[in-house]
Amino acid sequence: MRSVPTHWSKCHTVRTGVAAALVLGLAACGGPTPTPGSDPDSDPSGEGGSGPIELNILDVGGVLAFTQPMIEAYVADNPDLISSVTFQQAPSTELSGLLQAQQESDNLMVDLVLSGSDAIGAGIVNDLWDPISDNEDAIPAMESYTEEAQSIYDAYDGNALVIATEFTGPILEFNPAAVDDPPETAEELLEWAEANPGRFTYPQPPSSGPGRQFLMGLPYILGDDDPTDPENGWDKTWAYLAELDQYVAPYPNSTGSAFENLARGGIDMMASAAGWDMGQRQQGAIPLEFEIGTIEDWNWILAGHFAAIPAGLDEERRDVVLGLLDGMLAESFQVGIYGAQEKIMPGPAIEGVSLEDAPSEVQDAIEQYNRPEYEELFEAAPTAVELPPETMSVMFSRWEREIGS
Repeated sequence: MRSVPTHWSKCHTVRTGVAAALVLGLAACGGPTPTPGSDPDSDPSGEGGSGPIELNILDVGGVLAFTQPMIEAYVADNPDLISSVTFQQAPSTELSGLLQAQQESDNLMVDLVLSGSDAIGAGIVNDLWDPISDNEDAIPAMESYTEEAQSIYDAYDGNALVIATEFTGPILEFNPAAVDDPPETAEELLEWAEANPGRFTYPQPPSSGPGRQFLMGLPYILGDDDPTDPENGWDKTWAYLAELDQYVAPYPNSTGSAFENLARGGIDMMASAAGWDMGQRQQGAIPLEFEIGTIEDWNWILAGHFAAIPAGLDEERRDVVLGLLDGMLAESFQVGIYGAQEKIMPGPAIEGVSLEDAPSEVQDAIEQYNRPEYEELFEAAPTAVELPPETMSVMFSRWEREIGS
């Protein structure tokens, strides 16, 4: 029986000393300054080390929403290693340029990046990461990776730690008052969109998980020659998207804005993903009576949530960060993912952790907003890992050039 990831997404307040863009942009203003905590004169023990560090974590993928409480607990349990932690947020599309500016000016002000696949992939392309694969001995908890977590880690060549996994989509989300006969095949979706112009859409894939999962799922649905090769193996997919483009509403630039449009009746149906669906239900952003559906011959697209170490950390700070990463794969941390947002997506990255390990009040809260059909869908549908970074970049470029322009 496949392990079923389980968790939700409810916004937590993020403590931010200064805006992430301003902090990251400091590298471009003036000469380099010492990395925080690297000054030997700051040693509180007088024994040659720098003492506990001030840890700086940048989130560009919403990962703090289900990890911040457990990170804070780890910091509280390790005062000899970490004196305090500052959480910052920035758009994923800005990460590469901002982090490169810090690295090139020798003014690295970020110790750890939390992200989805998009920014991790961009960082791989731009050589921004200190690969986890070079430091696996410091993270023994990785030996307990689930099959899904290991496959995602391998797909990204060990550049970033997988801290949670998610069976994402593609699914269809719709208002049943407006869609009384939801499409069940790709051809039926196209026919519905043609009959109801401007009432279906999917978010722009470069800035939306559900958007890119819709694209990555279509080659399996349509029976393309090679679902892993968007340049040479997606003839049916690109032709389908071009035809669908005639009837869709404008492509939203974020998943959140697509859901807002669905909730207010601007559209009747959209491409969605399980985690987003359950999170929007829990937050009251969409009515509970809205329904989901799947398309014949679909695959779950398996995605990861990552923690990555920027290249250029000094050895002492890297060792502290590696200790935190090992702690993020501890059973208590992974079980805490369920309670942090009270939903079943994303789910644990290690074996032996399930929703049944969470407190009963967490299980009861999740039951309120979960859809019973997901359990069957998790078991019944096959899975495919998201495209690797370089290939996903090809997919984005071609979509922007041929469809989204």
